[in-house]
Amino acid sequence: MEGSEAMAKPSVKQPNIVFITADQWRHDAFGFAGNPVVQTPHADALAARGIRFRNAHCDSPVCQSSRASLVTGQPVHRHGLWDNSITRWSGRKHFPQPYAFETFPRRLQQAGYYTACIGKLHFTPLPGPRSPDWPEMDTRTRQLVFQAIKDFDRTQHVRGRMAWLAEYGFDHLIEEVDKQQMLKGVQTGYTDYLDQRGFLEQWLGRTFSSGQQALVEPEILDANDTLDAFIGRRAQDFISSYAADRPFFLWLNPVGPHPPFDPPAEDARRYDPGAMTLSGDESLPIPANRYGEFVGSTTGRVIRDWDDEHKRLLVARYYAKCTEVDRSIGKLISALETQGLLENTWIVLGSDHGEMLGDHGLMGKSTFYRSAVKVPALVVPPRGQARTAGEDEYGPVRNLDLTATILELAGANLRGHAGTSLLPRVLGEKAGYEATFSEIAGFCMVTTSQWKLVVDGRTGEPQQLFDLETDPEERNDLCGRPGTITTVKQLIKQHLEPFYNGAMNQITFPDPDK
Repeated sequence: MEGSEAMAKPSVKQPNIVFITADQWRHDAFGFAGNPVVQTPHADALAARGIRFRNAHCDSPVCQSSRASLVTGQPVHRHGLWDNSITRWSGRKHFPQPYAFETFPRRLQQAGYYTACIGKLHFTPLPGPRSPDWPEMDTRTRQLVFQAIKDFDRTQHVRGRMAWLAEYGFDHLIEEVDKQQMLKGVQTGYTDYLDQRGFLEQWLGRTFSSGQQALVEPEILDANDTLDAFIGRRAQDFISSYAADRPFFLWLNPVGPHPPFDPPAEDARRYDPGAMTLSGDESLPIPANRYGEFVGSTTGRVIRDWDDEHKRLLVARYYAKCTEVDRSIGKLISALETQGLLENTWIVLGSDHGEMLGDHGLMGKSTFYRSAVKVPALVVPPRGQARTAGEDEYGPVRNLDLTATILELAGANLRGHAGTSLLPRVLGEKAGYEATFSEIAGFCMVTTSQWKLVVDGRTGEPQQLFDLETDPEERNDLCGRPGTITTVKQLIKQHLEPFYNGAMNQITFPDPDK
């Protein structure tokens, strides 16, 4: 950590904790990350008074697998959700049920916290009789899930599964979903709001027009009426009305900047598509192996044939979505300040995964390239408790470490949680560890300060290898090159084998061919 002074230890009184997990927010799409184009003044202000972990990775570069790790406190190979449930690579077809693991919100409840979650959860689909852990579920849990499935199927409204989702450890819960789910008929508090305002039919028809333009067409609604503005207001309402005599934990989950890239018009106007730059690596080959097959398996992921004008438009609209979400963050911070809570509230900011945004000729996520697997990670102490602030820390970090940090701040039980609290590093008392990991669809990544290695978990065969010291942009795949086998073996023995407790060959990796 840069700087000579350490940060003050947290007060004895249990603090309030706010955890912000935006969906698909790249690690470098912030002003504080050195991006000269994107406008994120509120996140930048947070970063100026906290610790910025500049080498953080998600536990899986896709929504559901990453969120399953966050809530269960376990890596992918333990909770078993290897990919979004809609793909043939997923292995398991449902989100881990709430009592399969000691979830981190439930640990916070046990530590005396009132727990709130507002925004996107993506804890679906619900388990059923064919689920792997169904035989271990007690009668009450089975009844809960059956009732949730029945209620949701009858109404298509998320309120039908609230009782089930509360079992993960939430006292206060407002669930929202991706806009693609709303198009399919899922109803939420936001669609109710639009319906009451007379906007719903027009909004759905405009937002989800066909073709590539659907990704970048500006929102037809005023900035105060967008989905993330609505989610932000619900969070502000929670802060403004909170009157309990115990500390609170608020998990805010914006839906943006996840596609469609449809920012409000006022934010779209901030960015000139013609001024956006492209990475210049759009023609790099996809690996000719099983991992390469997976990377190219999702329709619409490979965009190297799109024209440059549209790619630049994609970048501009994505940045505008980041600005939209940043505005909601600013209003939440203002609500905390108005209530006099900033002096006893820790704020942790991250994302479930990144966004390729045209890098390597790809968009979306689900790869181990840095644009998809690296995530923002801020830990911001209560106002007035930092002797130094705005520091950068470059040791490896996993998203699981963020939830472990939250648990330590709360004085909650960490036993069995796979993450490592960052609090000693925030306080300048301890250095980080040597490697970080990520998993998806049976593939495993290990990253050190110099190397990134991807292996096929089914066979142990290397799939990609990058020397990050000489090739930080990951343009030169060394896998299979002469002289690299020793490096590959060392990375597997020193890092991957311990990650799998020496039993990688005993892990049940998904096989898409079955």
